[in-house]
Order: sequence, then structure tokens, then C-alpha cells
Amino acid sequence: VAETWMNYEHWLNNTLVLAEEAGASHLLFKTTNFICDDKYTNRYARANHFYRKSDEATIKECFDSIRDSASVTTSNEDILDYCHHGTINNIGSEHLNKRLFKFIDIARETTLLK
Repeated sequence: VAETWMNYEHWLNNTLVLAEEAGASHLLFKTTNFICDDKYTNRYARANHFYRKSDEATIKECFDSIRDSASVTTSNEDILDYCHHGTINNIGSEHLNKRLFKFIDIARETTLLK
């Protein structure tokens, strides 16, 4: 999951290429839904609390667990970005949507799809 999140633009581009190769005239990307993270309870609420405030120990634990399993080409910067923004809360949702909008703005320059 972390590798896919860190390579989101690559996944988006692959989807775009597949649509072009299939002869599609339009491609619709949907934004990530709003997440009502204030409804989390128990351990999810606790984890969300620590991620929202970028708790140093929490981010370090996330980084260490991802670094151990990530490919050697994955940068430490990408892992830290994931640990700060790859969360199932509104921070993560908004971050992913910004990445999607940026990808679309760039892709509009090179694709014939609408």
C-alpha cells in the first residue's frame, strides 16, 4: 500500500496510457472522499491523534517500518511524505487530491483525452 501511495502519479499515468491505448476519448479521475476522522474511536482515534500532530515518535516508527520494506529506490523524503500524509484522515485525503490535481494539470498538456 505504501509503495503504491508513494508512486501515485505513476499509477495515474499508467491509467492514462491504458485509456489512450484503448482509444478512449474521455477519462474521469475521482477525488478522494472526505473522511470523517473525528468519528474514529479507540486505537484508530489514538493513532489519528498522533499522526495529525506529526508526533515525532509516531513518524519515526512509521518511517522505520516503511524503510525496512520499501524498495531501495524509494527515497527517505518519499517515505517521510507518506508518514505525514499517507493517512486515512482528511489530511491524507486533501494531500492525495492535491497530487491528483497537479497530475491532471500536467497531463492536460500532453494528452488528447478530455
